[in-house]
Order: sequence, then structure tokens, then C-alpha cells
Amino acid sequence: MRIGVLTSGGDCPGLNAVLRSVVHHAVCDHGDEVVGLHDGWHGLLEGDHRLLDPAAVAGVLGTGGTLLGSSRIALAELPGGVELARDRAAALGLDVIIAIGGAGTLGAAHLLARDGLPAVGVPRTVDDGIAATDVAFGFDTAVAVAGHALDRLRTQAASRQLVVVAEVAGRRSGWVALQTGLATGADVIAVPERPFSVHALTAAAGRGLASGKRCTVVVVAEGATAHDALPAAAPPAAARPGVAELLAAELQQRLGADVHPLPLGPAQRGGAPTAYDRVLASRFGRYAVETARTRAGAPAAVMTALHGEALVPVPLTSAPGHRPVPPERYAEVGCVL
Repeated sequence: MRIGVLTSGGDCPGLNAVLRSVVHHAVCDHGDEVVGLHDGWHGLLEGDHRLLDPAAVAGVLGTGGTLLGSSRIALAELPGGVELARDRAAALGLDVIIAIGGAGTLGAAHLLARDGLPAVGVPRTVDDGIAATDVAFGFDTAVAVAGHALDRLRTQAASRQLVVVAEVAGRRSGWVALQTGLATGADVIAVPERPFSVHALTAAAGRGLASGKRCTVVVVAEGATAHDALPAAAPPAAARPGVAELLAAELQQRLGADVHPLPLGPAQRGGAPTAYDRVLASRFGRYAVETARTRAGAPAAVMTALHGEALVPVPLTSAPGHRPVPPERYAEVGCVL
């Protein structure tokens, strides 16, 4: 059997652990060939590939990034993109594709399977926002990175009062913000599912300062929005400040305090995965191979998912469902705006 594997979309700790597991299980346990496609769907479309063997994945289990590279090509939006990808896969002799990525990657895998190329998706999302799986690799690392950064910053507040506005991963889901805030004893948490009030956030941060706390912590997801105005101009998207920078400037003006923005999103998406994420990613990779072997020749797409402690295949759709934070979790924390 000849398996194509690719990583697509944004960075996430644990991608290399999945690749290593796919190669070891397919090559060593079944004698299959694994074809690594460089830079996501770009590698398939351009025929940019290489054979992967155990030597090629040696030493990558605990590393960040992806040894195959990635890209954000929207396969469905390219004229004839799906058909071309199917034809390129046939030319490479691929029996099945294992696509590791987020909602866009999984949606593209679904389209390929519908067009006749069997595909298995492996979900990667640091914000834990894909509904079909209880958790995805990368999430544990994201919370750990943010927690360690905030723990270290608290030591800087020993000599003066400080307000920290930490921006964490989560464009649509507030899971990282919720867990980070709970783990670090944040004074305020803002999530994408609930537009917040700048006035209420300022008041909560002010109470922290008034109580004499040396470090007042605000944790805000990168996708959180305010229902009252923030004084943001409209620069080009590449230069647009993040929510932490906007909030820090506003709090500085309103409170007259020492306020530091702390954008943590890039750090959460890179670097070494935690032990938990290495194990989960390795389990996903092994299960993807087993699932691929049973699906070869069948034009259907499935995704590896964790339900409780068990790995299960779930059908892919063109747009995998979103998993928001349920309201009852806000009540448990108490400081979500």
C-alpha cells in the first residue's frame, strides 16, 4: 500500500509526532510505503514529495513545526484544484491520503474522497475547537505555554503593580483562554463566544489594582470582541493590532496603571509539544494508518477522533463542526465576562 501524508494550515505542536507515528506504523508494521508531500496541498499539486522511512523521522517526536512544511492553499477555491489533486495522486500511485490539519484541510480531504480518492483526516487545532473530537493535539501545549509565561511574569510584579493583558490562541473557541485563566488565577477572561464590555473589563481590572494585588491578569482569546467600542483605527490587516494591544492601550488610559500586552499566540503554536500531546499525536498517527488501510479503495472520508479514551473514525463533512465553550463552564470559572 502507498500512503500519501501531508500537513496543511497553521503550525501546531505535535505535527512531527503524528508523522513519525504514521511512518513507523505503516513502514515497520505493515511494509507500506509513505510518501511525504511537501508544503501541504501544494506538494500534491506540484508533485513535490519524498519517500519517508524511519530514518527520515528519527529524533522528531519532541520537536515543533513540521518536517514536511505547510501552506494555506484552499484546494476547493483553485479552479479544477480537486480534480488536479486527484490526478496527481493517481500519478504518484497513492492509495490513500492522510491529511493532518484544521477545518480547511479536513474539508479538502472530504472533497477529495467525494471525488474518488480515499482520505483520512487527522485534526490539529490548538484552540480545541473541532466538534467531532473531544480534544486535539496541541491544546495541552498551548495552555502550558501560556501558563508558564504568566507564572514568570508575576515575578516582575514584585516591585510594582502591573496589569498583564495576555492574548491566547482561539479565533472561534475560548477553550485555551478558559483553561489558561483558570490555571493561572486570572482576574478576567474574555472569549470569542461572548462579546465583552470594555467598561466591565476595566472595572474588573481596577478592582484587582484596588485590592493591592501586585499582578492583575486579563486573559483574552485572540478572537474575542467587544460590544462597546475600542479605539481601533483601520490599518491594513497585516499591521492591525491584536486585541491585547488594543485593550492594553485602553486600560492604560482609563486606569493610569502600568499595563503590558502579552501576545502569546505565536509561542503557543510553536516549540516542543508536551508529553500529553506527543502521546495523543502518536495515537492519532497510528490510528490514521489503521483507518487508511481499511478504507483504501473506498471513496469515503473519515477523521480520527478521541471520544473519551477511545479513538474512533467519524465521517468528515466539507466543514467540520465548531465546538464552543458551553455556558456552564463560564459559571465554574466565575470571571468570564
